[in-house]
Amino acid sequence: MMNTGSILKAFCAAALFTCLCRAQEAKEPKTIITGEQMEMTGGGKTVIFTGAARVVKGVDELTADRIVQDKKNNKVEAEGNVVFKSVSKDNEPFRGSSQKAFYDLNGERGELSGGKPEILYYMKTSTSPVIFRADDITFDNVKQELYGKNNVEIITSSITAYAPEAVLEQKEKKVILTGPVPQPFVIYSEGGRKNRYRADKITFFASGNKVQLKGNVRAVMTVEDKNAKAKGK
Repeated sequence: MMNTGSILKAFCAAALFTCLCRAQEAKEPKTIITGEQMEMTGGGKTVIFTGAARVVKGVDELTADRIVQDKKNNKVEAEGNVVFKSVSKDNEPFRGSSQKAFYDLNGERGELSGGKPEILYYMKTSTSPVIFRADDITFDNVKQELYGKNNVEIITSSITAYAPEAVLEQKEKKVILTGPVPQPFVIYSEGGRKNRYRADKITFFASGNKVQLKGNVRAVMTVEDKNAKAKGK
């Protein structure tokens, strides 16, 4: 027979376990998936949602024509008119669009592809949203990174950048462009002029107040023709 002390210890242990479970549930938001139609395959391991399909987990929302859920690995794949919405840890919203998407519900990371994916990132330090385009874009909400591969184009309020690969570090508001073929380049608006800079590696801040270039640097400075401007040319 258990004495009073043992019973009290067992009760406290059970209460602690319950509190920890509830705390974990509070930290981990629920995943809700909806659609106009649903089909289950593989003994219920795979669920297919079609017609205004939608996944919501915390601040993340993914919509598409068709969403396939892998229940075992807690992942989803989306096809057709994909739109992904989220908010960074700095409370900065961003919106992505593509024709295909992959989303890991456990790791809070995913990939946009097909139809020239694009992400609009509304930074507090930028006067207009940062536009991030590439053939493939990977987002990682834990690392707070956007990674673009192939035909990358990034547009800020003062800089337009092109590169084979690019990483946007959301925490530091920093963009890193790498090549080497074709070599990354930026078009930098400064004092009413547009200057073009090329380098093997280019780093700049989204606010446009600092640009670093390394490796085979070239610059083309554009001088404004005041006489032509006065004549309306």
